[in-house]
Amino acid sequence: MKKVLLLIFVLLMIATGCKKEDANNPPPTETEAQNPTEQQDNSIQGTVAEYFPIKENSLYIYTGSVESANQETYPIFIEGNKLQRRTSAGGFISTEVLSVENSEVKLIYTNATSNGFENFLNKANPAEVVILKEPLQLNATWERNFVSNDSTAGEFKGTSKITDVNVSVTTPAGEFETLVVTTEFETGNLDVEYYAKGIGLVKREYINITRTEKGQELSRETVTVELSEIKEDTACEFEFTVYYPDDQVNGLLSETRKFQLKTNEDIRPLLEGMLKKPSEGPSSPIITENTKINTISVDSEASEVHLDLSKEFVDEMNAGSGYEALIQESLKNIFTDFYRASSLKLTIEGEDYIPKH
Repeated sequence: MKKVLLLIFVLLMIATGCKKEDANNPPPTETEAQNPTEQQDNSIQGTVAEYFPIKENSLYIYTGSVESANQETYPIFIEGNKLQRRTSAGGFISTEVLSVENSEVKLIYTNATSNGFENFLNKANPAEVVILKEPLQLNATWERNFVSNDSTAGEFKGTSKITDVNVSVTTPAGEFETLVVTTEFETGNLDVEYYAKGIGLVKREYINITRTEKGQELSRETVTVELSEIKEDTACEFEFTVYYPDDQVNGLLSETRKFQLKTNEDIRPLLEGMLKKPSEGPSSPIITENTKINTISVDSEASEVHLDLSKEFVDEMNAGSGYEALIQESLKNIFTDFYRASSLKLTIEGEDYIPKH
């Protein structure tokens, strides 16, 4: 059950863990979520852009109920009112594309099989999910359906409602005045989100409720994620395995290396440098100094990476048949591992690569 909850909550954009009640801010009961007190201020609380700001080069670090639920979220691509963010939680990577326009924040694409560095800004899910919607005032309600488009496909139908507009929340990152959005799914489970102006999501609770066949509540399990830290003007750190031919042409050497990438930064120069300059040890370069990576694209349905290199890869290659074969194997291993694909299509200036030997 905990593994299922973790997967569902990641797909709902924040990773989860096991039960953890917040003594200062207990989750609302179903009655409280649907019938907030009349004494609360129901005035409009600003715009969705204020409560869901798009910030480049900003790493959001969240602390979960258990260590495996800790997560980091980073904006990989930003274009106008669109944001593609990469979330890493317990070894699981998820990608979401969101838009902030027409008084709404929408989740328009999700992917749980990508490494997060492919540009999905122009892709869309079968159905868009409204995360926030104006007017931001007490009792405002909208439908919220989540549809996944990948191997973890699932659909979660529910109704979202602004259940409070002035709630003080304390997390490891500090104290925030928040807007509270409670979503009740058709299953009866609850998703409670706390948004702070100028910051975004600072806390989230997913409440799984077990009932009898007659609907009587038996138990509830709450998983929580809280904002721990925001690192401004920083890069996304990641690692992957690199493969190099050894200098005796006997096989491949492998190692795990760390890299950094900022928002909207072109990944091609980083990969070119890695292919041209192996680490210390008995290994050889994979591409020549003047070779350029023209394009990298991924066909998710075919599970294939398409890598197009400049003509220098062929013109300047000085390798026997054994070394050339190892170079091809290195490229295949590196790019299929990194982009989570099964095969590599290698072309030179748009034409199929033909080995010299």
